[in-house]
Amino acid sequence: MVAYATVEELDEELEGSPYESPDTPVAERMLRDASDLIDVASAHAGDFHWVDPRPDPFVPTTHQSALIKATLEQVVYMLEVGEEHNVIGPIRSVQVGRVTYPQIGRLAPKARDTLWDAGLLQSRVSIR
Repeated sequence: MVAYATVEELDEELEGSPYESPDTPVAERMLRDASDLIDVASAHAGDFHWVDPRPDPFVPTTHQSALIKATLEQVVYMLEVGEEHNVIGPIRSVQVGRVTYPQIGRLAPKARDTLWDAGLLQSRVSIR
């Protein structure tokens, strides 16, 4: 899996935050792990919207920008709550009456909002 964001973008994201940028190998691993989670949450949107390697110059589309931003937000969340909480876990569901909502575990709230705003987060609601 390719990481949607770069170490340089992570360094920029963490400027002025209370979190230090991890060493490069750790940051690269965290970005790959976060990208994996974003990929699952977005129903593999990267398969349709991502280009690897990035062209030079790279001018991201709206969907590519959302994948980058959500990945960075996921890494910040991992730094906040600890990497041990960055697990996809089982996809569980909540049922309210006849409506069932599946939930993916441990997606950062900001990353979820970013994907939703870009139309990359599937609602996956079923009514029985």
